[in-house]
Amino acid sequence: MSPTAHILVLFTLAACHEASFSDSAHGSFTINLKRQQIPLHSEDGVVQHKSTYYGQIQVGSPKPQLLDVVFDTGSGHLVVPSAMCRSNTCRSHKRYRRKASVTAEDIDLDGSVVAPNSARDQITISYGTGEVTGIFVRDRICIGQPTPQLPGESRGSSLLQVETNRLSQTKELPAEEDVALDPMPNGCLLANMVVAIEMSAEPFGSFDFDGIFGLGLSSLSQTPDFNVFDLAARVGAWSRSPSTPWSRNIFSVFLGVTDEEQSEITFGGFREEHVKPGSSFAWHEVREAEHGYWQIDVLEIRANGQVIDYCKDGSCRAVLDTGTSILGVPSSLGPELVDLLRHSSSSEMPCAGPGPVLEFDLGNVTVKLNPEDYARPEVVTDGSYEGGPGGLSAREKLDSSGQVAESSTVAFASSSVAREQMCVPMLMHIEMPYPLHYKTVILGEPVLQKYYTAFDMDRVTPRVGLAEAHHPKPRSPLRMFL
Repeated sequence: MSPTAHILVLFTLAACHEASFSDSAHGSFTINLKRQQIPLHSEDGVVQHKSTYYGQIQVGSPKPQLLDVVFDTGSGHLVVPSAMCRSNTCRSHKRYRRKASVTAEDIDLDGSVVAPNSARDQITISYGTGEVTGIFVRDRICIGQPTPQLPGESRGSSLLQVETNRLSQTKELPAEEDVALDPMPNGCLLANMVVAIEMSAEPFGSFDFDGIFGLGLSSLSQTPDFNVFDLAARVGAWSRSPSTPWSRNIFSVFLGVTDEEQSEITFGGFREEHVKPGSSFAWHEVREAEHGYWQIDVLEIRANGQVIDYCKDGSCRAVLDTGTSILGVPSSLGPELVDLLRHSSSSEMPCAGPGPVLEFDLGNVTVKLNPEDYARPEVVTDGSYEGGPGGLSAREKLDSSGQVAESSTVAFASSSVAREQMCVPMLMHIEMPYPLHYKTVILGEPVLQKYYTAFDMDRVTPRVGLAEAHHPKPRSPLRMFL
């Protein structure tokens, strides 16, 4: 899920950046991620899934409040539900109790402390689907629970935020429902967050996670101090190696491909055991970082070995987004990809056997996706396939404003067709809002599973690194529902 930006490709790493990070295995934090998939039964026996990955943070003191958050590279704020929010959506989640924390301060957007019974700033943040309205609070945030780092670890994660400028003031707030400090430990800091007093039922009512930990660039946040990761790196919430001081600004995302493989996010570096032997990170500068998104250039798109003319004008972009479960492409590109990637299914491995390759040339690396990464069986009814040529139905792909809808993956059932089984790519048709360029693709879960991805939030030159991920076991096959 996301808006627009570019990448300067062909970025040459300095020798010290190419070196192993094993000498800086002190102070980074790795958080295990849980995966939730929610089946959405639709027409023609197709089972679609909303999918998300989330982990735990601690908020407040002296007794930390444990909250599950989705780590979203497409938004720029830490948002948690408040005990003041009494809707069914909020009640279905763990809620932050500001009065239970002795370190909490009510603040306005500029960070100034709000006097008791005074009017205060309020904000509404809109996402691809859904929105939250909240107030501002400063409190102690601890990123996960520190875990011992393994030898060889390196130093160093859609809820696409589409609107953040609906700022107002409020004085009348409901009361919270009833429900000596240690030194600031490593991995903790005082940070600004949005405490939600309203949350839309869709999509927040259906997910297990409580809040959103925005990992977009600081320009996507209301002010830099509302970007928790950037602030944590600046204040030294984790230690760093003298030989790789820049690794403090890095977080990395590893997504497993089987139910047994642990997905995780690492703050302050990356873990070399997740890099496929013989591979290394290829780095790409972020384009138009002032817009706040992890956007890079796409030089060329190839499908089944054929170069697609779509990017020949040099304007194609890609957004790396942890909040999107499938590939997102403009509707003007989708039909051509479907035609070039449609192929016969293997009886032994339905839509996971040999077939055409989908390639995105990013300059320093070419992302290659095989059928097991992108394909699903084609469902044909009345001479057409659902959702148009290879795309999801309008209900799954866009909301009423034309923005990217919730993350969705597609499992399948083939009971509706008694023909030769064909496979097509799982695509979500998107029309990106300004400031994103209209020729923007979203590289979500399929790419993040195949490529271990590191995000360097350097204030001068932010960049994205991709390395082939090391997976001990092959990807779990799609599930057939008969």
